[in-house]
Amino acid sequence: MSTVNVTKLVNLSIQILRVNRKIRDSVTAIVAQENLSLENWLILSVLNDKGGLSMSELSNELGMRISGVSKNVDRLAKRALVFRQQDTYDNRRVLLFISEFGTNKMSRLENKIERLSIKFQNEVNMQNVALSLDMLESVDFNDDLQQHSTKSKSGGEPSNLM
Repeated sequence: MSTVNVTKLVNLSIQILRVNRKIRDSVTAIVAQENLSLENWLILSVLNDKGGLSMSELSNELGMRISGVSKNVDRLAKRALVFRQQDTYDNRRVLLFISEFGTNKMSRLENKIERLSIKFQNEVNMQNVALSLDMLESVDFNDDLQQHSTKSKSGGEPSNLM
């Protein structure tokens, strides 16, 4: 990979991190008003939209480690914001749902988050954001990372990741 391409990748990474930090900090401040962490809010959001997910499905949806999701779900369950229920089709599975109390909390946050979203949309060209999101969602480094890991373990030359 040429130095120019590496520099472009580094610059893209930095910009993504900056935007991520700005959005994360803004959302964190809003959800803290309801005594939620960002992770708690993300869990409630996914369960509010999809509901009936196993811990591993929720972990995959969030892109978070299952141990972190599990700790947050335990905290949310103690606060009666989520509940666990045995799957009616598979008694071995336990599914997670948002409670009515959790839904009410999410409703109170919805307008504030919507205002933040509108502010963000006003600051950027949403067509560019949509294109960027499509591009980022299409990127899958897993295959490259697995090939790199396999070649490194076998003693061969590591493959280029890009």
